[in-house]
Amino acid sequence: MSTKKQHTKNELYVLIKEKQSKEEYEENILQIKQDYGDLIDDDAAAFLLVDKLGCNTANIVQLSDVHPGQEATVQGIISSIQPPHVFTRKNGRQGKVVNLIMTDDTGSLPIVLWNDDANRVEHGEIKEHMKLKIINGYTKQGRNGVELHVGRWSTLSIEEKNDTDHVLIENHKQKQIDQKDSFTLQGTILSISPTNVFFRKDETYGFVSKVHLKTKKGIQLVTVWDSQVKNLQDFNKGDTVEFSYLDIKQQNGKKEFHANGKAVITQV
Repeated sequence: MSTKKQHTKNELYVLIKEKQSKEEYEENILQIKQDYGDLIDDDAAAFLLVDKLGCNTANIVQLSDVHPGQEATVQGIISSIQPPHVFTRKNGRQGKVVNLIMTDDTGSLPIVLWNDDANRVEHGEIKEHMKLKIINGYTKQGRNGVELHVGRWSTLSIEEKNDTDHVLIENHKQKQIDQKDSFTLQGTILSISPTNVFFRKDETYGFVSKVHLKTKKGIQLVTVWDSQVKNLQDFNKGDTVEFSYLDIKQQNGKKEFHANGKAVITQV
């Protein structure tokens, strides 16, 4: 959790006094507290109000600075969205989750939307290339690195884009084009790790295995997920194979190769 000292509501009012009278400010704080079931105090409600009005830009965390176990406010462009996934909870009720990638001028970050926020994607309210601001998201270590979740106490808003944002979108598109040749790896299998089973937050289970591949550029590690683990069983140490349509993740300045559902594994 972030340990940054929270300002008082009187200190925060200075940031929006040009937009709201003190009376309106107090009324809005009261409304926000009621919306949250009186689980937050005046200072926390004032913080949410100031952020919602876009007047607390100093609080925005750059995506490259996000780390696990943090409460963060972030802002960026949606560069990609995965299809919604529906799951069943232990109590029999259905839930929905959507994963997307947010990009700013420092890097990219996986964003996880749940239920009502996931519906906003399904209904077309949230689309690729839109600019989003997420207030009070919570971060955790996901299977492919740090990810930010929009939870019950988070706020998600659609922001207006400026000229800089359009440049950011074009740069991201060019980066994707530049990386296309890197989505295929060919080499000899040096080792295949035992398959591990893990449980996801939605209470489904998955599979993961790791392959060390000797390529022309050296030894590369490929992480193989779920259905691709089954496909991997057709190969053995010493086989020469080609992994196509790999996902590339940047972690600590290094490239990580992941074989997900769209990947293809073939013998050469």
